[in-house]
Amino acid sequence: MARVLEIALKSDYDELGRICISVNEFLESHELSPRVLYGVNLALEEILTNIFKYGYDDECKDHDISVRLEVEGPGVSVQIVDDGNSFDLEQAPEPDLSTPISERTIGGLGIHLVRNMLDTINYQRVDDKNIIELSIKGEAACSGKD
Repeated sequence: MARVLEIALKSDYDELGRICISVNEFLESHELSPRVLYGVNLALEEILTNIFKYGYDDECKDHDISVRLEVEGPGVSVQIVDDGNSFDLEQAPEPDLSTPISERTIGGLGIHLVRNMLDTINYQRVDDKNIIELSIKGEAACSGKD
């Protein structure tokens, strides 16, 4: 069974459904924990949506984006590469969670959830490309030994 999934997509919201299906099938085939499945899916959906919405100054839906997932034991590492505007997830401001939802400004909560679900988030800007590397650890299976 392949431990790596590589997906090429365009900067178009219509790609999300295809990506979600492919990623779910891949992750479920490795019998990963629900925490890992949820975390990877949340991160991909949030980050790709932000790339589609804010990453490009033009209306073109033909920009190339690549997604690579690798199963590492009970966890997963993810790499997302795009040629959009630079955006470091770690530099995004934290949302004000003390304010009632009805009074909050829109935005920022998805990135906050991603930060809290994942174990590592790394960002680089190399050759006019954003490279986002994420990882989430799963629980190791119990060996039954004391």
